[in-house]
Amino acid sequence: ALGWAVQRIVSLKPNLTEILFVLGQARNLVGDVVQTRYPPAAASIAKVGGYATPDIEKIIALRPTLVVTLQEASTPKMLEPLARAGIKVEVYKTDSLADLYRTIALLGQAVGEVKTAQALVRSLKYDIERISRKVQARDLFRRPRVVVLVQKRPFIVASGRTFLGELVERGGGENPFAASRLLYPTVGMELIAEAQPDIILDFSMEAGQGKRRKGEDPFWRDYKMVPAVEHHHVYSLFLEDFLAGPRLPEALQK
Repeated sequence: ALGWAVQRIVSLKPNLTEILFVLGQARNLVGDVVQTRYPPAAASIAKVGGYATPDIEKIIALRPTLVVTLQEASTPKMLEPLARAGIKVEVYKTDSLADLYRTIALLGQAVGEVKTAQALVRSLKYDIERISRKVQARDLFRRPRVVVLVQKRPFIVASGRTFLGELVERGGGENPFAASRLLYPTVGMELIAEAQPDIILDFSMEAGQGKRRKGEDPFWRDYKMVPAVEHHHVYSLFLEDFLAGPRLPEALQK
């Protein structure tokens, strides 16, 4: 309904900023959050704080015609002042791949780039399916059991209902917590040990603070009963490289 008239956009999530760039909205983006790392051109956009606690006054001062955010990052405390200022706010979801495709389509409608959005969704689906088929064609004795860890204190893992969980499945892995009804269930180390994962993908905050990579995190020294730890298959990864957005096929290939 907003169509081509939208000219001043504030994005409150890095993956939405990436999508908007692909939809040709670089010139229309007047505000963004400090967590955005990609594309590099986003560095020149005015920052309105972090996505968890954006500066509402800064947002209003930018006179946006549209503010975009995600359900997980939106609160009444944030949304109500923007509504009172007469600013249109669109709240999206990118929890799963289906959510991501739907959000791209909706953003395309909001900025008058429906065909560009459709092309992006087709491209993502094609690339993810192509990589998935390539991986599944490998002659594996069995699918490796892969735990996707998003936090260590307490342990929080990704279920099969998240795009990270889906990437594990598409990448040929088996997620022992896939069936959880929660997107990101909290589990104890005993459950992780019981799952006997061959690989742990560690996206926790601690993992992203340095340049640590495979087998270098001293945190795991006491958990040798876990095959992934014993065989040095714990990988510290940066969540910003695996956002639900245009670079997902690149992340899946990793």
